[in-house]
Amino acid sequence: MPNQEVRIFTFNIKLWYIGAAFVGLDVLRLFGENGGGYLAHLGGALLGYIYAKQLIKGKDIGKGFEKFMDGFLSILNLKRRVL
Repeated sequence: MPNQEVRIFTFNIKLWYIGAAFVGLDVLRLFGENGGGYLAHLGGALLGYIYAKQLIKGKDIGKGFEKFMDGFLSILNLKRRVL
């Protein structure tokens, strides 16, 4: 919902602009002291963008990861019951 508007104090702003501002700040700070952290933020933003675009097309690219995590957590839950 990038065109959804949120109210900030006395004016409305689209979520798209807020996201773009955060990405822009991370790009500006990329070559600073914590460049790796900001690079990770940019990678997360890119993955989120690709994921959203694929969902719009009707393809859930996160299904495999979701299935993996469900299996992993069920194994942990079984071990917890044994203890």
